[in-house]
Amino acid sequence: MVISNGAVAASYIGGMAVNQYSANLLASGTVVSERIISLEECYSSGLVRAEGGVVLAPQAMTQIYETVQPVNELIVDQFGQLEVVQVPEIVETFVVQQPVEFVQPVEIVQTMMVEQPGFVETVVQEGFVEQVVVEEGFVEQPAEVQQPGPPRVVMICTSCDALGDQPTGAWSEEITAPYYVFLESGCEVYIASILGGQVPIDQGSLSENFFTEYDRKFQEEGGMDLLANSIAIGDVSPEAIDCVWLAGGHGTCMDFEANLAQFVTDAVAMGRPVGAVCHGVCGLLSAVAQDGTPLLAGKQVTGFSNAEEDAVGLSGVVPYLCQDRMQELGALYSCDSPWAEYAIRDGSIITGQNPQSSMKAAQLCVQAMMPAEMQQEEFAPAQ
Repeated sequence: MVISNGAVAASYIGGMAVNQYSANLLASGTVVSERIISLEECYSSGLVRAEGGVVLAPQAMTQIYETVQPVNELIVDQFGQLEVVQVPEIVETFVVQQPVEFVQPVEIVQTMMVEQPGFVETVVQEGFVEQVVVEEGFVEQPAEVQQPGPPRVVMICTSCDALGDQPTGAWSEEITAPYYVFLESGCEVYIASILGGQVPIDQGSLSENFFTEYDRKFQEEGGMDLLANSIAIGDVSPEAIDCVWLAGGHGTCMDFEANLAQFVTDAVAMGRPVGAVCHGVCGLLSAVAQDGTPLLAGKQVTGFSNAEEDAVGLSGVVPYLCQDRMQELGALYSCDSPWAEYAIRDGSIITGQNPQSSMKAAQLCVQAMMPAEMQQEEFAPAQ
């Protein structure tokens, strides 16, 4: 657009969002035309430049002038007739940049040391402010640097409270012990479940024989409120977290495999450590590697053993045995004696055999989140 009867402000806007410093600078001049230019042309003008993540921009004391005058052009119209038309042409462009002095207050405090026998006293005189003129011209505007926050761990629990006629849910120790391992390692911990809301807890895990110091601490510190208001796993993006923890309990046999296959597949593909303990390994069974093969194929893993399932009398109740399923997928399964602490790591996959292995498996997850030079993978011989 050209306006011939006076100067108007120009807008210089590229094909993408222009840095605010650039927009302020280039829109501040008084120009007799308005046009759109690319961001590349904007920076090539020399008035705005980017260096090493910072933007260097002069203050609003720059004026850009363009002189426009009509020029006659001879064209051939659609009927082949010659026609004289007038078109605007920019014949002169110049920039006036006024020097700017930036005054920065600097506080100068005079300090005098007075030494007396036995002690040294510091006497500070009243400070005063001196005006210091900073170099004229461009002012460096540092780019905002976002510091990385603490690692984020999502602990995923079952939403299923029954296994046939058998009341079930998540096993408390497999939530509480890892929760404090992650928390005390400086992680942000989020509790999620398949459906969100209340996480059912297997009451057997709260009985006298199984109730642990971490269960007690978790309850005393308000952890039950977290279980009552868990996040639905469908609302969690693997991209937003740094580690996945799959808590066990027999309820996972009913809702983990189908509902977590894609989430676990994506998390592993993004390089996130995925830990699972006891029946929490059900969440690994249908996940796949990037080549489409079962995620657990060829992996050193453990999980609730057939002997342990027999010991609790549920081998005929569960839809499948964790040990058998993992071996059918080509996993290199190994375990210790029932109820022994046993946890192993193979790359980004960390597994624990039973509730007693919860803390050890969580510690391996913390290790997997460390820089590569600080990591040490732990394998167990396959049986």
